[in-house]
Order: sequence, then structure tokens, then C-alpha cells
Amino acid sequence: MRQAAGRSGAPGAALTGGCDDADCVVPLCRRCHRAFDHGAIDLLPGLEPGFRRELQHALGHIALVRLIERVTGSRWHPTQETNESKETE
Repeated sequence: MRQAAGRSGAPGAALTGGCDDADCVVPLCRRCHRAFDHGAIDLLPGLEPGFRRELQHALGHIALVRLIERVTGSRWHPTQETNESKETE
């Protein structure tokens, strides 16, 4: 990901497709933008911590797990350990 470290000049990619607010968009080069749209790139290392405002804004549009899935390109699955600990509580 070439451009998620600065806010200047790069075309924007909407984290959620939410609204017209500038905080809905992060700068990405065209190649990374295409990969993001196809769920083929993990943006989280480039977004954290410099784009927390944009991540926080995105949470106003979608749930936390969905945002993590969108930003990382990975599907979240609870672990067996997580399921077992809920059953014992």
C-alpha cells in the first residue's frame, strides 16, 4: 500500500461507502484501491494509527467486525476457545 501514510494527492477510497464526509475516505494509489475493492489487500497496518479518525468515522456506518473484515480483506471467525469461554460464563 503506497499511500495510506499521507493524506495528499492520492485518489480516495471509501472505507464503507458511507457519506460525503472527508473522513469516509483514505488515500490509496489506483492499484491498491482496486485490490481493496476486491478484498485482496490488508489496509489495517497502513491505517493504524495514522487514520484512526477515518476508522472511527467508518464505525458510524457499519459494525466493528464488518469494518475489520472490509479493511483487512479477511473474514472473521470466532475461535473454538472464544466459543468455549462464552459457554462457561
